[in-house]
Order: sequence, then structure tokens, then C-alpha cells
Amino acid sequence: MKIFAVSGETSAKDAQLNVKIVPGTGKIYSSIDESIVGSSTQESFKNAIAVADSVIKEDIKQEYDFTVDITSNAHTIDGPSAGGAMALLIISMFKDTPVPENVSMTGSISIDGYIGDVGGIYYKAKKASEIGIDLFFIPQGNRSQVINEDDEIKQVDLIEHAYNEWGLKIIEVSTIDDVLDYAFRDVSSIDVNSIQEEKVDDFVYNKIEYSKAVEPLKKITEEYILNTEEKLSSINSKIS
Repeated sequence: MKIFAVSGETSAKDAQLNVKIVPGTGKIYSSIDESIVGSSTQESFKNAIAVADSVIKEDIKQEYDFTVDITSNAHTIDGPSAGGAMALLIISMFKDTPVPENVSMTGSISIDGYIGDVGGIYYKAKKASEIGIDLFFIPQGNRSQVINEDDEIKQVDLIEHAYNEWGLKIIEVSTIDDVLDYAFRDVSSIDVNSIQEEKVDDFVYNKIEYSKAVEPLKKITEEYILNTEEKLSSINSKIS
């Protein structure tokens, strides 16, 4: 299943989430052939399996072993944003109903099945639309997004923007049950406008004006960020 992550503030990457399930005793493994998987992502594995266990009701936590692999060109993968996708994929495997290739999501997963907030939602959704995703789930309450484009801060209704600009249908979800209600439907039959009721507020973010006297600080800050990125790249290379 395709999943998405942000690199920096406005750049998103796609990755491949792979899960292997075999009879066993409840062991959970994470493959590090491609990337190092951080503790936050590993915690998401546990929550996703617990949620799948509550949906399937076959004590899968005790009777199977799970290996999760995220194929990406990143040196390190960490964060909870793939939790909901993991739960969806595992449930689909036990139901023997593959997740459609044009469906994906972002959002953490709690042990009781709630989908939680994550960062970079706008940029993940945009990347999803670029690689052929037609239906994308996001955590409830995130349709209003503040973005920085062309050096301008603005607010968008992501559900309307994604459909009008990219042809991507986005649905806000609160729980894994909400995801399961729509994930296996014919995407063309889903009317996102009839699902969503919450509207974007009318608050408009205005560009902040600053004195010319502080412009040298902008150059210093940009150089500092560049040097930091170079050092991080060097460190990642050595770790790799």
C-alpha cells in the first residue's frame, strides 16, 4: 500500500508499506533493509495490530507473526503517520479484500482505533494525487489547511481544493471504522460533498510585513539552515 511522508516543511515523498503475516506467536518485526525504522513508527505497528485484532476478532495478536517493511529512499523513517494505513492494510489481509491501489491515507492510530492528527497533510495529499491516488483519508478536523506557496501564507479548504485542482477525493475520518466504511467502495460513487459537513472558518491569514532592517537576518538564517542540512546529510550517509 502506498503511504506518504514529509521531508522538510513542504516536500512530500511516497513510500511502499509492505506487511507479511505468517502463523506464529505474536512477534512483530520491522525490516531495515532499506531504512532505519524509529521507535514511534514501531509503536504504530503495535497499535495497528491491536486495532486489527479488535476488528477481526480472531486473536490474531497471539496466533500470527508480523513483519512490516517500509520501502523508501529515506535513511530513517520515524513518526506515527502510517499507523492508520497499517491497520487498514492488516485488516484487509485478514478479510482477503485487497486495499485498492488508488486508495491511501495519513493519520496515526490509537490502540482503541481513533485516527489522530499528523503533519504535512496538504503536501502528502498533493503527492498522493501526483502518483495516481483517487481517494485519500485524513484525520477529522484537518480540511482547513494553512500552506505556504509562492512565499505567501494562505488558508485552503483541502477537500474542495484537492478535488477541484487535482481530482483527488478526500474524506475526513475519526476512527478506523470510518475508513473501512469507504475504503473498498467504487471511488466514482463517493460524493465527498455529501459526507463533509464541517466548513472552513472565515479567518484569513495576512502576510506579515517586516522592516528592511532585518533582511540580513534572513540571509544568516538561510545559511544556517543550509549548513545544518549538509551536516545532517553527512551524518545520515555515515549511518547508512
